Amino acid sequence: MVSIKYLPILGMLAILPLIPLTAQEVVLDETVSEEVFSRRFGPNGQHFVYRYFSWYIPVSRLSEQVVKPFASSEVDFGVLYKYRLNNYLSTGGDFRAEFVSYRMKNMNTLQPYQLLPEWEKERVTQINITLAWFGRVNFGKRGNHLGKYLDAGVFGGYSLFNSHIFLGEDKATDTKVNTQRNYLPYLHRWAWGFHAGFGSNYLKISARYRMSDYLIMGKVNGGDLPKLMIGLEIGIPEM
Repeated sequence: MVSIKYLPILGMLAILPLIPLTAQEVVLDETVSEEVFSRRFGPNGQHFVYRYFSWYIPVSRLSEQVVKPFASSEVDFGVLYKYRLNNYLSTGGDFRAEFVSYRMKNMNTLQPYQLLPEWEKERVTQINITLAWFGRVNFGKRGNHLGKYLDAGVFGGYSLFNSHIFLGEDKATDTKVNTQRNYLPYLHRWAWGFHAGFGSNYLKISARYRMSDYLIMGKVNGGDLPKLMIGLEIGIPEM
């Protein structure tokens, strides 16, 4: 028979397993679960950053065409940041480098100085850096994916480098002549406009409309370069 003086000790031992180990629970709570992390970072998280590249062609009415559409193009490489406001709305911005090449349709259209009577090829090239802001409307089920969305926003850019290239023949000497002018005084450095697009995950069909002029009127023979560009943007998924 157990002595009465040992009963308090036995009682404490009996209820010991019922006492919660609060110190251990605090340590476990400090570990962020994958579910919580995916809500904050990721394609459908509050914050998401990914790289992309895109390809655009200029579009204009036939009566206003000064460039050859499919011989002219723009290739971009950029980084996009998206901030999720709620289940339906997001916002963000992107920074990109643009490599633009316009193949002129009619010779001497933009040539401000008559060097040869006729050129076989004429091209204007640019290297630009651009910042853009967008608002996004999300729709449909997407889980931890970008899903389907509509974008619209504004952009502004600066031309780091530009050139005007002529390729022709000097009939007097029967030789090919290749002339290039850099940092053109008849081309505006700054540009801005609006953009919109429809996307599904990392693919987006996009259109940009430049509100500013590229060419300084009065310093060239022809009209401005096309203001509307339509193209495809391809995102690079995170590894």
